[in-house]
Formats: sequence, structure tokens, C-alpha cells
Amino acid sequence: MRQAVLVLILSVMVAGAVFQPAFGFSVEYMASNATVVLEFAEANYPLPPTTIAGRPVLDWLDAASPDNPANEWGYHGDVLGYEPGWYTMLYPYTNGSYIYADTNVPAVTVAFAGGCDQNDGRGEFYVDDSLVARLDYYSAVPIHFVLMVDELQCSTHELRLTSIGGAIALYGGTALGPVPEPSSFLALLGGLASLTGPLRRRRK
Repeated sequence: MRQAVLVLILSVMVAGAVFQPAFGFSVEYMASNATVVLEFAEANYPLPPTTIAGRPVLDWLDAASPDNPANEWGYHGDVLGYEPGWYTMLYPYTNGSYIYADTNVPAVTVAFAGGCDQNDGRGEFYVDDSLVARLDYYSAVPIHFVLMVDELQCSTHELRLTSIGGAIALYGGTALGPVPEPSSFLALLGGLASLTGPLRRRRK
């Protein structure tokens, strides 16, 4: 019996290792309050996303070509943009070039939405002048990701992305709200609370 249980556990672990998605790019540094999520598919271009990683978008800062009126980012150095018809994109492409934007809504969580492929280099992400992540953008398969930064002071924040060698693409930045409480979960709690009342009265 113990052997069967051990085999089952190992099978689950192997299956998890096989189907767990790989990042495809290198995380060289990540602050303790930062995480990378491999998804950014909620936007219906040219409309801004309404949720990212399950959190409501409070403020979306679109990155687009520098001469596109939709672009909400300032830039320094060698910066280009691209309009692929799915997402607009802005990317510093030489060492020391950077883009920056300020959120307009106070929040304790901000995020960068980016993408990378085999043509990209390395980049550093800053929030309020503090380094939160350093990523090597090289990826054999194009991927889209969200870098989320939590546990900030509830205020507006400056986001900055700096190239430290090669092109690094950004779709936009955002201030995010907390994960909403599922209404079904709240309803379940309410139902359980109504059941515990009669039970307690019967015990008296």
C-alpha cells in the first residue's frame, strides 16, 4: 500500500513538472515583493485591459510608438515603438535607454506588461526609483508576461524600464486593485453562518 501511495505521489510530481510552464527567459534579480505571471491576454486591442492576473485595472498606461498619441510614456535615449494590431509596444533598444510613466490612481500594487522573444536583450524594472527586477528577455518562443509589484505605499507611483543591453518590449503599465472577493464564496459564508445559529441554540 505504501509503495502504491509513493508511486502515485511521484506520478503527480512528474506530471506537474512536465506541464508546469517554463519562464523561457532568465530572472537575474527579483525583489521580495515582485512576481512574474506568464499571462497577458485580457486586452481587446485597442481597448485597454480591465483585469490583469485576476485583479481589476485601476489605471492603464499604454505604451506605443513615441509619435502615437496613445503613448503615455516618456523616454530617454534610443527608443522605438511598434503597432502590431494586437498590442501597441514601446521598447528601449540600446544600453542605458529607458521609458517611464506615472500612475494616476493611488494603489498598493503596480504591474508591467511585457513581451519577449529571441531578438531581445536585458532590462531593469524600477518602481519609485527602486530596482524591483532584472530580466534577460531572450526567449526562443515569444511569450507575454506581467511583472507585479505588491506591498507598496498607497499612492501614485513612477514606473521605469531601462535597457541594459538590447531591445526590451513593454505593452504598458498599470495600477491594480486587490483580487475581488468571489460572490459565491461570500454567499457560502453567509449560508454557513445562518446554519450555525440554530445549531448553537439547540445545544443550550
